[in-house]
Amino acid sequence: MIGTYDAQFKFLRAAAQATVPCDWGIDMSEGPYTLMLGLAPAKATAQTARLRVMWHLQTGDRPMRATIF
Repeated sequence: MIGTYDAQFKFLRAAAQATVPCDWGIDMSEGPYTLMLGLAPAKATAQTARLRVMWHLQTGDRPMRATIF
């Protein structure tokens, strides 16, 4: 199960190293009522990262700590 998210974390690592500003294309004119369609995938990624870290800590897989994200 943990390995099924490898491609997702590959993109996450690339995004973390990006140096250009990111434009999500969200129209913020509606203020607090703006629909943030990208939040669900971001939440899923954060939850998967947490699961992945917990799994590596429980299995004692310490060399993986630098490549978890």
